[in-house]
Amino acid sequence: MTKVIVFLFSFAALVAGMLMGVLAAAGLCARIWGSSILDTALGDPPELSHPAFITFMLVMIPAALVGAVGAIASIMLPLFSRFGIRCTGSFGVAKFMRNHAMRILRVTGDLRDEFPVA
Repeated sequence: MTKVIVFLFSFAALVAGMLMGVLAAAGLCARIWGSSILDTALGDPPELSHPAFITFMLVMIPAALVGAVGAIASIMLPLFSRFGIRCTGSFGVAKFMRNHAMRILRVTGDLRDEFPVA
């Protein structure tokens, strides 16, 4: 049951990280063209030829990917390592993820001597 809760929490963190990237793209467009752009060019229906819409679409995908990578590196990997949930079958990737999670736990001061073996 603990693994299910950890998985659901990490999935929610992943979705939240991606949504923060999308909202950051909308905020960038609002900063450049003013807040009224959220109702006009990015509203319903959007103006597809407006530079704000094009900028939003170009910035949204990389920002969402950066948010997803940040959520994986800062939340999912330490949680999966802490509770012994396997992420992959490859030994090299598993070793990298375990070392990364141990570094994060060492920095936060939450490192115990023993770790569960995945």
